[in-house]
Amino acid sequence: MPSSSSSPGQSAEDYLERIQDLIQTKGCARAVDLASSLRVRRASVTGMVQKLGALGYLNYEKYRVLVLTKKGRAVAARIKKRHQTLSRFFSLFGLDQAAQRNDIEGIEHHLSAQTVDILASLAAYFERHPSHLRAFLNFRAARKALKPHPRGKPLSIPFPAAAAAAGPSPRSSPPPGSLSQD
Repeated sequence: MPSSSSSPGQSAEDYLERIQDLIQTKGCARAVDLASSLRVRRASVTGMVQKLGALGYLNYEKYRVLVLTKKGRAVAARIKKRHQTLSRFFSLFGLDQAAQRNDIEGIEHHLSAQTVDILASLAAYFERHPSHLRAFLNFRAARKALKPHPRGKPLSIPFPAAAAAAGPSPRSSPPPGSLSQD
C-alpha cells in the first residue's frame, strides 16, 4: 500500500497483521511467537514493536504480551480485509493456495484502497454473473491454446459472442433522427 504519514509501512503492516492473527489463534501475541511466525530474529521484533508502540499501534512492555490499540486493531482489520479481498478475487480464477499466498504477499502492500475496492467489485460481479466468469475463463483457455505469432505480434482472438452482445457498431448506421441517408 502506498505509504502516507498516517499509515504504517509494509513491514509494520506485516507485523500488525501477524500480531492480530496470533491473538485470534492463540489468545495472545508474544514477541517470541511473532519472531517465529515471521521468521525473523527476536531483536528485529523488539525493534519493530517498540516503534509500533511509539506510533500508537500497540501497547508494548518488555516481557509482556503484545496488545493492539484501537488504532492498531483498525489497521490490522483493514489489512485482513484487503488480504481476504485479494484471496477471493484470485480464487475465482482457480489460482492454487500457494500461488495466491505468494502473490498476495508480494502485491498487497502496494495496492491503493481504490484498487482493492475495484477488485472487490469485480469479484462480486463475477460471483453474481457466473456465465461471465465462464466466458472469461474460456477466453483465457482459448488464448493459451493459440500459438504465438511468428513475428511476435499480439494475439488476436475472435470473440463473436462479445461482438454480438455489443450490438451493431455506432458507425454502421446513422443516429436516430438523422436526415442523412448516405
